[in-house]
Amino acid sequence: GNAESIAKDMAASVENICSNFERNVVVRCLTLNAAKNEKLSLKGPNNFLIIICSTTGNGDAPENSESWWRTVKLRSAPKDMFAGTPYCVLALGDTNYDKFCHMGKNIDKRLAELGGQRKLDLYCADEATNMEEIIESWKTAMSSLISKTLKNIAQAASCQGNRAVSPCRPSLLSPDIVNNLISATDDSQSAITVDTLPVDSICCPITYEYKPIPQSISPAIMTLRQIASLFSVNEQICQPIDDSSLPKQKNSFDAEEVEFKITPPVQAMSTEAFIESFNQRAEGGDYTAAHPLLAQVINARYISDVCVDGSAKWGEDRRVIHVDVAADNSKVPYLPGDSIGLCCPNPLYLAKLVLQRLSDTTDLTLDHTVTLSAETTTVGELLLFKYDLCSIPKKAAVLKLAQWCEDPAEALQLRHLCSKSETGKLLWAQFIEGQGVGMGELLCLLASCRPSLSQLCSCLALQMPRYYSIASSPLKTPGQLSFAFSVVHYSCRLALPQSIEATPPADILRYGVCTSYLEDLLTQFLSKPSHSARSGLEKVFVRLFHKPSISFRLPGSVTQPLILIGPGTGVAPFVGFLQHRERLECERRRSAGQQICTGMWRGCLGVGGS
Repeated sequence: GNAESIAKDMAASVENICSNFERNVVVRCLTLNAAKNEKLSLKGPNNFLIIICSTTGNGDAPENSESWWRTVKLRSAPKDMFAGTPYCVLALGDTNYDKFCHMGKNIDKRLAELGGQRKLDLYCADEATNMEEIIESWKTAMSSLISKTLKNIAQAASCQGNRAVSPCRPSLLSPDIVNNLISATDDSQSAITVDTLPVDSICCPITYEYKPIPQSISPAIMTLRQIASLFSVNEQICQPIDDSSLPKQKNSFDAEEVEFKITPPVQAMSTEAFIESFNQRAEGGDYTAAHPLLAQVINARYISDVCVDGSAKWGEDRRVIHVDVAADNSKVPYLPGDSIGLCCPNPLYLAKLVLQRLSDTTDLTLDHTVTLSAETTTVGELLLFKYDLCSIPKKAAVLKLAQWCEDPAEALQLRHLCSKSETGKLLWAQFIEGQGVGMGELLCLLASCRPSLSQLCSCLALQMPRYYSIASSPLKTPGQLSFAFSVVHYSCRLALPQSIEATPPADILRYGVCTSYLEDLLTQFLSKPSHSARSGLEKVFVRLFHKPSISFRLPGSVTQPLILIGPGTGVAPFVGFLQHRERLECERRRSAGQQICTGMWRGCLGVGGS
């Protein structure tokens, strides 16, 4: 996600800087686990180590840095493991969580303990406030540091004449997860304009009444021009703007570097053949976010009171859903305390709307095949599962859309929106953050913006998996797992100051992308609580992968009493703990009973003592 894109961007910047020096410099961008697996030597002054690290779970390392971190944090790790290695760390986090940037802080501290030479103080970027300013400041400091380092090497080589100087080899390591998921998708419908946005069903009809998730762009969303007029900054956004106030473009994601080859749809496979092909993509059966398992849903039910008459306001009723999924223990070898990552799609209606905004062809559908390097997928796979259309975008990504606006005035407004000026900050806070506008809706609201598929994908962030605690034990329910989630509904509304006399805008109904998708997907189970009424239901599948926990485990002995407290994390994992402990206790008693009763019993008394 963020760490990966920042690492790639930094790698491209370092390569550009190195091109100005006639030095043998090798730049590598890889995950921390990959560095360990390749046995990459990171020791010594001839390396320059740059780490961009996020934090997951309860201050844990991201999935593809766990193995590396377990090795580095060992007390038995050599004290000179990184002796003389210059390094810098950028930590990504969220101050809404207690352990803010916990992994980045730990890595920065541990590298110093093992002999590393810190060249920049730790930078901590906060997603809850303004992450981009910290990141841009860090990039500027890093670029200056790399330039200075290479300049010093060049000067040293010049002073030494013909003596050889060892090359400097910066290695950029990103411990975030890359998504690259494959799925069958629905085809596209007829042409759609922003003025007439349809309601498009993406699930089976439900047999009880409740407020469904919105299936079109909300008419309550105000355009950029409307908000500029409301806050009286129309004149400001028509003035030229200096490039120095704009965010820097990400060189590693230039649209010119992304070439898609689009071909007509291939013949669709049967459901069984598709599932088999999909689940064979994981190498050695190791299912990850990049290659998840397509698992069948066995059952789903509400475990909270549900308002079914539609009387509750949006977001007021709390709906909690329990899900049972078929998962062979050889494919998902979980224990209580572990989690699963769910790979969810963008809303289908939004993907179709975005498809109609592209400039590639008028008959492009979600089923068209796309080839990128050695990867072959579909247009629908890109717009539904691989790229994120719903989350709040980065300013640098929005700025790239300006170059594909046919209307110069609209392009200028986007530049103002992304600028660091007071007007830009106001517009961004109200138009993007206040209304919760993602890249998909933004593209549909820009009348003249017509990027190609490859250009659009160069702006989009990767779709991140959602993690849920496993609420079952493999001892009680072998071959399946359970999890629970709350359906997320909320509203957005512009915060108008008292100085503006205007009618307050209507609420914009928003919903959790993953939880609402799951609720719609599971409708056939939820609408028929009785098992006898579920005959003939269609098979439903979800994409998931196993995320083991490092320390969230039961004690080894079942005789010790437990006090389970779940502030913030909920009680779902404790359900699995209790089920597991109950089975272990039964096994312990059975074994103890066998030991007590083992032996030969002799006697001559009959029943009743006769």
